[in-house]
Amino acid sequence: MGIRLQLFAGVVVVVLVAEAAGSMSANSTMQSSKKGLVIPYWPRHRCGDFQAFETVSWWYNYHTHADVTWCNDGGSKWWCKCPEGSPHTCLPDKADNQHFVPMVVGIPGYGRHPDWDEPAIEDYYYWVLGYNEPNHVDQADIPPRKAAEEWILLQEQHPDKALIAPATGNVDTEWFDAFWEACLELGCRIDYLATHDYEGKADSVMADL
Repeated sequence: MGIRLQLFAGVVVVVLVAEAAGSMSANSTMQSSKKGLVIPYWPRHRCGDFQAFETVSWWYNYHTHADVTWCNDGGSKWWCKCPEGSPHTCLPDKADNQHFVPMVVGIPGYGRHPDWDEPAIEDYYYWVLGYNEPNHVDQADIPPRKAAEEWILLQEQHPDKALIAPATGNVDTEWFDAFWEACLELGCRIDYLATHDYEGKADSVMADL
């Protein structure tokens, strides 16, 4: 029984190390599969914003689906604003090869959004991001053992997808240690490692990892 890990780390722009078998296509002269972007679901997005990130090939929004205008009981209907009379171009065009990556932000009954009822992840998505900062009380806030138990259910639901580990805030190795211990016992499948760093010191991050 083992856990296969590769690096998936970052701050706001997260780094993705893509496998050849499941890598996302990207313009060879402009885009990189290692460059991603978070587009929050609250009203900070504008029409055409994606066009400013030509080298980014993937993005996420803390949800299992790309269009958030209808979710959160209608609270995100103004997520993206466009000038009056302009085409509604909030999401990237398919030709831009900027792929959406779904996230399972937390689990029911825990964290900042204990009552969120997210739709199932569509079959055509290959990557799945794990819980968002489960070590922080104002985010997913999940005890390590509980996170590992729920991870088993997640991997059973998505046997053919690449699963990216829960992303702790501030490279919290104490939470990770307890999570890995439970995972080794239960048999978690982790394909990539994720964490959030807010200092921007590469050597420090790599040492913690």
